[in-house]
Amino acid sequence: MFPKPHDQQLLSCSDPDLAHFILESPRHPSSSRLTLLSPGLVAKLCLPGNMEDEVKAISVARQLGIRVPHIKRTIETRDDGYIILERINGIILEELWPRIGWIMTIRLAFQLRYSVQRLRSLTSSTAGSLCSGECRSFWLDDRYNLPAHSTPGAIVSFIEFWNNFTPLSRRRQSSEPTRSCNQNYLPPTPTSLIFTHHDLAPRNILIDNCGRLWLLDWEYSGWYPIYFEYASMQNFILPRNWGWLAQLRWKLFSWISVGMYSSERDVLARIRTKFTRFPVGRRNEVLHNKAPARYSALEYKYKAVESLTPSDELTEPDHYIFVVRTRIDKETKNQIHYIDVKSPGLRDVLRKVLQDTPGTCLREVKPSNNKHLKAISKKSKLDHETPTSNIVSLRHQHLITSVTFVLLLYLTRATWVPHLPALPSTFALPFRYTRLPSSFSSDIENGLSSSSFNLHTNVAAGDTRQGLDDGSKLKIQQIMKRKNVGFDEARRLFMQERFKKADIDETGRPRDPKFVSFS
Repeated sequence: MFPKPHDQQLLSCSDPDLAHFILESPRHPSSSRLTLLSPGLVAKLCLPGNMEDEVKAISVARQLGIRVPHIKRTIETRDDGYIILERINGIILEELWPRIGWIMTIRLAFQLRYSVQRLRSLTSSTAGSLCSGECRSFWLDDRYNLPAHSTPGAIVSFIEFWNNFTPLSRRRQSSEPTRSCNQNYLPPTPTSLIFTHHDLAPRNILIDNCGRLWLLDWEYSGWYPIYFEYASMQNFILPRNWGWLAQLRWKLFSWISVGMYSSERDVLARIRTKFTRFPVGRRNEVLHNKAPARYSALEYKYKAVESLTPSDELTEPDHYIFVVRTRIDKETKNQIHYIDVKSPGLRDVLRKVLQDTPGTCLREVKPSNNKHLKAISKKSKLDHETPTSNIVSLRHQHLITSVTFVLLLYLTRATWVPHLPALPSTFALPFRYTRLPSSFSSDIENGLSSSSFNLHTNVAAGDTRQGLDDGSKLKIQQIMKRKNVGFDEARRLFMQERFKKADIDETGRPRDPKFVSFS
């Protein structure tokens, strides 16, 4: 393992050397797409086709006076692209949220409100990202998508179609499908579209050490209706440590920051549920009525058949992890079974598990689009030699069984997780295979530094010592993880524990009755 270079060396080295260094560097704990390069730099993985749009969005936001990480460099490899960003020391709002109060909630809300108002000062007559104009919104992501630079009317037509969409099975049950009053609501057609971050979930908001708010991850940003921002702020899985008060504060935070568009959000959540379950439901609309679409319905060689559909009880689109599908070749009538992964987290896991398996490709951000889709399990040689087209290879059966088992465990976690025995602190999972930091720089990267215990001066002076002793590092990291506290608080609890073992009170005086002090 070679020593870590300085920031200037990283920014001046060649693209292949920097790409190699990124692959060898540790991943960020919060996201597998972020790589920690140094105390001042971080690399973000993105698709080459999306990188130009994200770089442009960050540059425009920075010109508007919004706090965003500064882009230091971009590189492209054969398969991927990386954006080298300034690393901001702070904490993600998702982790901080349960520990703050109402006053801090309102303060942060007005900080975000200022940034959103600056974004809304820019308008456009067409939708999509800033450079390519592609509509990457997850609220408009059926099989055919919308074309680049779509008009506001095309967006409303898309929403109207899916809002009124009824599956064929339900049409047969009733010739007059019933609708609730809420389903009749349709957002009005906007006269112009505004610059939207589009993913202001708490995981993409960072609070630095000075209490300032920073906006991260501009991958989905672009020109969209004003209510997309509010709907996207509710589009995340609630952490388990968020109580009802934390959820209520988030509602208040969203309302102050971007306004209240609950009716529009309900419509978007409902149509997303529909086109997630029935991605080709708009085929006839695209084929016969010439509805706006990015991909033509005639370009598809296969017909998709749902072999496993989610339960009707799962109404939130975030609950869909994957859908097992069958593609039927329109000419040969052969069937190909594959898994359409909906969860980015599960895709990241499968990338590592199946990276050495032949015939797998999970690099696509949107695997439900046949235009960019390479099925997870392609037909093996046995499928081509066997006359029976319904036979699935044994390897694919094992894959489907394994992922189905993982899904069942995930959906029933509330039943069996409370019965798991608690592990001893010395065998805490996050530290069983974690290599302890061995220098001041690695101490900083692992959060073992603060304003009252600042190690940046040691790094700047070129201090080559190993920092804290290994035993103290391990104990402090365990306290930080177990009690969900910061470095200073964990260090205080660690010292209290050491004092207690040495029979010393909190003031530093020994409890030994024979102790004599002279002042």
